[in-house]
Order: sequence, then structure tokens, then C-alpha cells
Amino acid sequence: MATGQLHISPRTVRRTLPEVTEWLADHAIRLEAKAGFGLRLYGEPAQHQAALAALSHPDEQSIGGAERRREIVRALLSARDPVKSAWLCRRFGISGGTLSRDLDAVEEWARPYGLALSRRAGSGICLSGSEASYRSAVAAAADSRALLDYLHGAAAPLFPALLPREQAGQVEQIIRRTEERLGILLSDSSHADLFVLLSLAVRRLRGQEQVVLPEDRLAKLRLMPQYAAAEAIADDLHRAFSLAIPADEVGFITMHLAGSSVRTRSSCDWTDVNALSLYRLARSMTQVAAGHFL
Repeated sequence: MATGQLHISPRTVRRTLPEVTEWLADHAIRLEAKAGFGLRLYGEPAQHQAALAALSHPDEQSIGGAERRREIVRALLSARDPVKSAWLCRRFGISGGTLSRDLDAVEEWARPYGLALSRRAGSGICLSGSEASYRSAVAAAADSRALLDYLHGAAAPLFPALLPREQAGQVEQIIRRTEERLGILLSDSSHADLFVLLSLAVRRLRGQEQVVLPEDRLAKLRLMPQYAAAEAIADDLHRAFSLAIPADEVGFITMHLAGSSVRTRSSCDWTDVNALSLYRLARSMTQVAAGHFL
């Protein structure tokens, strides 16, 4: 078919061919291009018919390549164990070759966050790296507005599903209580990042995994006013999930709070050492009293 019949230039055809080739490969059709001969499709008649049907109903087509790769990132970040390539192919309706190209793109995306993509035959596909790298990648993969909408009842999460909805709601309530207690409002991004941090902590501690901070670093964090707020959050997590929250986790929460974007919504200034010291004193008195009456 001449490019004039399509009202497009040869340059546009050349630029579009890789995307067309990928789309056809997803439908088990091979596109062959030869200089001087043109373009030819190879596939079974049934595959041609299925592809034509998909083109006739564009609203029913599978998601595009960019969005599919984002979904693959979210699937890998959500998984606790390596994911089988066959499962990803079935989930997204793509071929093994398309998945391989998608994973190349995922690997490039994950590298700046310090995560490595592992592809081992028989073992599966996974992202691996440090706790900080993983947390940064999860926060980047999550759309903060969509995450908050999900926590407030939206139907479908657009972020890695770190916890079941009910438990995610408990984490959200803890963050809201913290804001009320301290008279602050976290920005959407800080709120979403804190949700990710606490959800990962819950999931990790349930798996008997712990993060460790250098003792000198933890000692400095204990002197920060945000440490008292982190202790309050740790107490809430303990009550909600029956988990012992180590001091190192409190330190990580402190670091996040110290870097959060906040604004006050009452006369209480959450960075006021005296105001937070009152909470720490009350907390210590409660612990002593509880120990006395046990």
C-alpha cells in the first residue's frame, strides 16, 4: 500500500514501524520489512482475524506499552517472591519477546533507584536492592494523588499493593491521628511516602526482617524533636498490628518526618521541642504505670 493512500509520509512510517511491530507481535503476527519489496505480515488466518477485531474495537485493546511497563513495575514491587514470566505474559496478554523488551525498560527505570532486575530461568523475575532503594522506587511508582484516593475508597489502586485494603486503612488512620495529635498537615507527597514507609515496615517486620541503623546515627535521631512523633506512630503500629517496633524502625520514621513537607493547622508547632517533650513524658509515665500494675 502506498504511503499516499494513508496520507502519511515515508518518514512517519519508519518512525511508527517499531511500535506497530510490537503490537503485531503481541497478536502472534510477524511483520517483515524488505527494502525494495515493502511490508509483509506472517501469521495464521485466525491470528489475522483476531488482530483485525482488536483494531475494530480500540476501546477493548490492552493497555499501551508505557502503561503496561508501569504496571509491570508495580507488580514486581508488590510481589514478595519472584514472579514467573509466564504469569506476566498471561496477565498483560503479551508475548515472551514483548515481555523481554518491557523488562529491559523496567531495568533501566529501576537502576537510578539502586534496584537490580533479576531474570533467572526457573526462579522468576524480581527487583532487589537496599531498603532505602526499594522504598524510593515504591514511592516513585506510586502516584500520590491516586494513592490517597484509593485510601479514601477509590476502586483500583494505581500503586504497588503493599497491604490489603483493610490494613492499608489502619495505616492511613495512624497517619491521620499523627497529624491531629501534632496539629499538622502533611503534603500529598509526604503523606504518600509515609504510607509507603509504614506499610513496608509492617510487611517486613511480619517477615522477621529488620533494618539496622548505626548506633551513633540512632543516638542523634533520638535528640530530634520528630523522634517523639515517630515513637507515637510506633506505638500505634504496635497496637494495630501486634508488632514489636524496634528503635531502628523508629529512627527511620524520624528521618522521614524530618524531611517531610508540612504545614501547621493549629497553634501547636510540631517542631517545638517542649511540646513534643510533653508527649514523651506522658508516654514514659504510661509505660512505668503499666509495668507497675502488671
